[in-house]
Amino acid sequence: MNLFEPMWAKYYAPKLTKHELNQFKKAEARGASLLLTNIIQKQSYDADAGRYMAVDYEKAVEGRSHFTSVNLKHGQASWEHQCFFTNALRIAHRNDNDFRHPSERVVIGPHHILTFEFDSKNIAFFQQQLSWFRSSRKPLDSSIGKFVGHLRSRYADFVGLNITYSGNKSFHYHFVIATSLVTGSVLEPTSMRTGFQMAWDRLHEEFVNFAVLGVQPTERPDPALRQPEAYRRLPNGMRLNDNEAHFFGVPVGDVLPQVVMWEHLKLDRQGKGDATLLVPADFSMNFSPLGGAQWNTTTPVATLIEAGEETYCASKLAAMFDGVNHWPKFAGFDRSQGDLRAHFLNSPSDKNPKSIMRSDFKTVMIQGSNPLGLTNDEEAGGLLMPHLQRPLGEMMDIWAVEYQQQHLAPGGRVRTSLEQQFAEAAKDRASAVAALGTVINGLVTDHITRPNVQMLSAPEGISKTRTLIANTPRYHRLLEGNDLPTWIMFASPTYEGAKQKAHEFTETHGGSATCMFTPVFLESFSEIYRQEFRGKDRDFITLVEAARLGFSSRFDAVAAHQPEAMERIRRRYDDLRASFGQAIPVFFTVHPVAQSWGSGADSRLLLSPAMWDASLDYGTRRKAAMAETRLGLLIHDEIDAESIVTAEPAERVAVVRAMIGASDWTSKTPNARKFKIHEQFMRDQKQKDFVSFEDACRIAEVGEAEWDVYVSRPMNEYGPRHGGLDDMYDQAPHRHWCLYARSWASIAAHRTLVLTTEAVPVALAERAGGWNVVSLDTPLIPKDQVQTIPDRSIRSATAAQHVVTEQAATKALGQRLFAVGNKLGDAEDVRSHAAAKGSNDYIGKDIIQTMTPMTPDQYAYFQALNAWTGRNDLARLRHIDEFNQTAGRNLGFRAPESGPKASHTLLINRRLFDNLIPVLSHARYEMVDASSAASRKIVRRRSTGAAKPTMMAPSGVKLQQLRDALLKAA
Repeated sequence: MNLFEPMWAKYYAPKLTKHELNQFKKAEARGASLLLTNIIQKQSYDADAGRYMAVDYEKAVEGRSHFTSVNLKHGQASWEHQCFFTNALRIAHRNDNDFRHPSERVVIGPHHILTFEFDSKNIAFFQQQLSWFRSSRKPLDSSIGKFVGHLRSRYADFVGLNITYSGNKSFHYHFVIATSLVTGSVLEPTSMRTGFQMAWDRLHEEFVNFAVLGVQPTERPDPALRQPEAYRRLPNGMRLNDNEAHFFGVPVGDVLPQVVMWEHLKLDRQGKGDATLLVPADFSMNFSPLGGAQWNTTTPVATLIEAGEETYCASKLAAMFDGVNHWPKFAGFDRSQGDLRAHFLNSPSDKNPKSIMRSDFKTVMIQGSNPLGLTNDEEAGGLLMPHLQRPLGEMMDIWAVEYQQQHLAPGGRVRTSLEQQFAEAAKDRASAVAALGTVINGLVTDHITRPNVQMLSAPEGISKTRTLIANTPRYHRLLEGNDLPTWIMFASPTYEGAKQKAHEFTETHGGSATCMFTPVFLESFSEIYRQEFRGKDRDFITLVEAARLGFSSRFDAVAAHQPEAMERIRRRYDDLRASFGQAIPVFFTVHPVAQSWGSGADSRLLLSPAMWDASLDYGTRRKAAMAETRLGLLIHDEIDAESIVTAEPAERVAVVRAMIGASDWTSKTPNARKFKIHEQFMRDQKQKDFVSFEDACRIAEVGEAEWDVYVSRPMNEYGPRHGGLDDMYDQAPHRHWCLYARSWASIAAHRTLVLTTEAVPVALAERAGGWNVVSLDTPLIPKDQVQTIPDRSIRSATAAQHVVTEQAATKALGQRLFAVGNKLGDAEDVRSHAAAKGSNDYIGKDIIQTMTPMTPDQYAYFQALNAWTGRNDLARLRHIDEFNQTAGRNLGFRAPESGPKASHTLLINRRLFDNLIPVLSHARYEMVDASSAASRKIVRRRSTGAAKPTMMAPSGVKLQQLRDALLKAA
């Protein structure tokens, strides 16, 4: 029988269930605690470091001294007779000025314990907490275990959790945090106590809001344990009951065990998250005490914000310093002293707001009468005032951005009324998806009889395509009811993506024979020919080869020279039409097929039986095929810049125009003749002036007067060159470019809806005209964080090696890391940004992405787009677009709504990172500069594993002997 079996049976059993009672019995028998044996006992006294953890039997210990800790270290006191401990403090002696002020002696030890206690008298909540600890199999399957898993996935410095019973009505939740990331980043910490307090605040929000636990708003942790120097319950300690109103009726003088109810510590491995609970910046603040206030020693900031922003900031301060729940009361701003100051009233009777918070203050400096005893000192015994997380000036800048995001889109773009309605409605995932559905259905169905081209920009993973697929039957009914073309097409960047969308359509609408819609996976004529061609590579007919053979189209050349292949192609199209029969086809294809649909490319025409009817002349066949294959609605996903505007160096256009001017080349000239003209003309050109036949045909399609000619200007998007040396990007400015806005979207279908997540296509579509652009953002939904590692050594040539190193380190931990970036090679678990675009394959998986400067040719291209649009940021926005796309593979709307999220790390060239700062408002995910990343790796590599427990929980010792020993210790 356990030592405390009689106590559990007599006093606890009447109020607890059998399962709950067994939890205490098992806790008593569980043995030693790793928190006690491997952390507290080892770190309780370190004379060399001048540091100790105060351990004692009672709270009334002068200065929370180190004397008992010394006795314990030398075996002159017993650990099982203690019941309290603190976090690390600096050793002080009675003649030291700060001996009696442990709050001034908080230091950083190897581990820090963030402790929470719900000091509740509600037996139902006590039982609810017990339920958190239970699981049918593994401890991590329990509710509290899931919270631990969440913390380990998010915070790199989280080690684990110990839950110790207080002996009365509460439990002490000891969250163990490794401090090595802070000590490795902050060599001379100046605000250690504040840093730990802010970490407690961070964890407090996680704890009380973790959905699986279901903590009621009426139950909140005791803020007294926010202080690092506060006493907290020692695991497996003991004490004598001194409370006549004990929660379970245990008599005064009986021994109370502080048993460990639950424990999960990974001392040899910290969390794998990309954030930290201990933030280095919080440990390096500069404070100077005067009049009870704290502020930075820097010069006051003359904060400059707009009137609307200032009103918003005032509302923030008024909510925090409301004069009801918290004093002092915010009274308004004042600039009469040259800098911005906030003024406060000290009490309900105060009529003259003398107390101030300067722009470089975090708290209020009390001036004048103070009847409420307002103070910033937790130990002073007065009424503790609220304080800001950052100095007022910094907070106002942060609040101003919040205000702007609520009223302006990223980059300062003014939202339309529709966009603003969405921004205000999208408060979480469910409301955002619902609001998006309203927007999409309006874009597709409003004034359905009017042809138009729409562009919708919205965050990754917000269910744009899914919403459209779900509503396809409704769109078809509207098109049919208004006597419009009824075919609907979805176009993806890749065939793989098209197949995924077709599969999603089947899952949404069912694949039974009774379903009136059939998803049709449509490949281009070129792709089908490639698959059905079974000859030697030299006999494969390209567009150029078809023209050389004297044919105007590839179709005619294949029909004439490879009839067997053409017969196989014909059967493929027969099978394709038979696949939907009398059902209504919904096509899923790729961008080139969709963009060439309006011009009547073979990929479209061959879908019609009429096109295969040899009894009809070509003109009749083509007319019938065009009529049979009209699209009512085209959904074009993930558009790129080249699909909106063609940009060619002026010298290339000049070569083609010279070729046309020197020949009989016209828009009606057969391809065979064009080929001969091109061949003859290019034979006399220099190598640098050569333009391929296909490019020449494409450039020639644009009339000379239709080109917009611009000269690119120096925009320094990668910053000014350094040291006066030539920069590889110097070739971009002062080049002449010819640009032409493409028109395929207006002729491909009755209605075309182009979907994107990117800023560059939006900017180009707005410049091109003819596009109704709707750009949606979600300013009210917090951004997910991306651990960002800026490093000058990260370049196109070295990025792959950086990724290999990170993947190897992750694999050594038994985990898998997927990489996305350009020029990373074809290694396992690696894709380019373009290949990963739009994919759902990374949901729930850890990702590392790389960002390096683009090539000089790419940079020059975006400078041409800058010139055409009148902007100066499109190259940088292209980087942000890639970042958003890749981060959106496992974060944002693709991340789980609760519980652990997959990690996402960004390796970025330092020069690029610095120059992206002005456009970071376009980033949908927060780039958090991981200054402690290197320290984290070192910690993981040097961890030696937890020591084996050496101290056993008391068993077989008479209760009376324990009472006597505890009385003696007291």
